Amino acid sequence: MKKFRITKAAVLAAILAGAAVICLSGCSVKMSYNYKNADKYKAGDREITEKIEAVDVDYIAGNVTLTGGKTDKVTIKETSKTNIDDKLKVHTWVDGKTLYVKYCAAAKGMNFKNLKKSLAITVPSDVKLSDVKIDAAAGNVCADCSANRYNLDASAGNITLIQHGKSDMIGIDASAGDVDAEVEAVGKMSADASAGDLKCRFASVPKKTGIDASAGNVEIYLPEKTDLTLKADVSGGEFNSDLPFAKKDDEYIFGNGRNRMDIDASVGDVRIRKNEQKKVEGAV
Repeated sequence: MKKFRITKAAVLAAILAGAAVICLSGCSVKMSYNYKNADKYKAGDREITEKIEAVDVDYIAGNVTLTGGKTDKVTIKETSKTNIDDKLKVHTWVDGKTLYVKYCAAAKGMNFKNLKKSLAITVPSDVKLSDVKIDAAAGNVCADCSANRYNLDASAGNITLIQHGKSDMIGIDASAGDVDAEVEAVGKMSADASAGDLKCRFASVPKKTGIDASAGNVEIYLPEKTDLTLKADVSGGEFNSDLPFAKKDDEYIFGNGRNRMDIDASVGDVRIRKNEQKKVEGAV
């Protein structure tokens, strides 16, 4: 059976989420936040007219939404519970065709007490990004856009992905939340939910898929006509499928079996369902 992962990001998320519990009344949450080229970043909301091909987000605490919209600009919009100075606002930098997004200014001893922020990034819907990378330590992540490669990481929140068009790779890692993904077409996909449920809807089956759920159920929606070899390691739950398959040793063969999917579920059930193209609930 797999062990739960304890990462620096998960520890940070726990600190931010539980500061009121571990601190005495009136205490502050102070920590250092450092990154390269800090002097090149701009503070606060902004519109970007330059052509952006990649988005790289590092957001410590709060929901992050990246969507494609009817616009010819990239917009960054942040909301917060209280008025905050520029040091605590989102910081962004355009380097070539890559948009880098940081939670706040790079500084030592930043006071994050009662700082509740959310971030919304909108990109033109007719633009296919090369790379989308979002790392949120304590917040939900929602990506509804077109990109060639996705890397979505949330240490203490849910991850929602609506993938458009064709992509080479999708990587999703949720340490303490649910994963909900709708995939149109991708070559390779990996999805990991350490302490939550995992649901994926596939319009077409990836060539190679790896699914890992330590403490939740796995629900996979596949097209009625599916060519897939599925190996499901279900330690403490059950496997069932609405689609017909042939059993060969410890593998389930759908159609000619040319594509590959490996599922590792330590505690929950694995369910295979017919995909009826229902949209996932993407709002965070």
